[in-house]
Amino acid sequence: MNEFDEPTGADWERVQRELEQEQRDVQQLEGEDYALIVEAETDARRMERLFVNAAGEVIYARSGKISALSLLGSLKCYRENFMGRGGSTYPEGMGLWLENVERAMSPSPQPQAGRVPTLDVIRAMLEAKRLGNRTPVYLKSLEQYCTRFAGQFPDLAQVKAPDLESWLARFTAESRSTWANRVGALFSFAVRHDYLAANPCDKLESIFVDRKPPTILTVAQSRQLLAACPANCKPFLVLAMFAGIRPGGELMKLEWRDVSLETATVAVRFPKVRKHRRIVPLQPVAVKLLKDCADKTGRVAPSLATVKRWHRKARKLLSLERWPTDLLRHTAASYLLALVGDAARVALMLGNSPGILLSHYNDPVSKEACEAFWKLA
Repeated sequence: MNEFDEPTGADWERVQRELEQEQRDVQQLEGEDYALIVEAETDARRMERLFVNAAGEVIYARSGKISALSLLGSLKCYRENFMGRGGSTYPEGMGLWLENVERAMSPSPQPQAGRVPTLDVIRAMLEAKRLGNRTPVYLKSLEQYCTRFAGQFPDLAQVKAPDLESWLARFTAESRSTWANRVGALFSFAVRHDYLAANPCDKLESIFVDRKPPTILTVAQSRQLLAACPANCKPFLVLAMFAGIRPGGELMKLEWRDVSLETATVAVRFPKVRKHRRIVPLQPVAVKLLKDCADKTGRVAPSLATVKRWHRKARKLLSLERWPTDLLRHTAASYLLALVGDAARVALMLGNSPGILLSHYNDPVSKEACEAFWKLA
């Protein structure tokens, strides 16, 4: 996908027609829920092929004004952010990407005195933070948020506090808080490195988020999942539900050599938040279930596609409209806190702070439910 054949006039007209048809398709899809990425994969592949072709046409038609890497990178960013995240619809994400393609096709304004290109500052900031040894997960998140911000505000010098307030108003309170944090990091860097004289984020009102209590599994639901879980997904379920290891960034990288059934511990070598290795103790129920697993070589978890298919079946099994965010990790945190009774100790197991554990992860569990949960094996 890195090279494209130079289009003829007929090719360009064809792509224009296809883009118009794609816009009509997106409008028809408005309101349809693509909360699970697996339910949109077919449409995503179809649209991506079209947009890749369109990207090639744009590159040649505009004499290299925008690179293939930028267009395809932004497509990947939107797919990750709008498919399966926070209930956003798939058409919304693809529609926004299409807006960026159209913006790229429009003539660029001439450079102006005092102009501070947002993308230039983003590149400099990311490089500085890489040298500062920030985690790849943080850098990727920061890049995605700031790149999307640059699509709306290409000149950082022209952004004022009222502009930010008006733009942030479109998001929910929780999303506004995240956006303000990421954009604030960009402006803080710009001020520290003399791109700007002042940080407009300093004038924004504080954002207070009303957090809903986390959703956790009941003992009966946990038993259902264990009974119906296929063998290739069983280690993934056990380590997420009984040890609280992050299902995404940690479990998908975990290998059986990191699991010691003799010492009842797991070494998380690629933690999402902390740089250093984290040792997670295993409760007897987890050790017993893992010992029963037949294949103990290679990766602990199956492929991402397999996990997503299992999520979809598990959601139907439990009669859930959607798979709650971090459902298994929140379940582990709540039952571990009921078992151990020490927030600092449980937070250390999970790789976060006691404050985050108590505000984001914990849902009170009765003594009877706690005892039953840890005897599920």
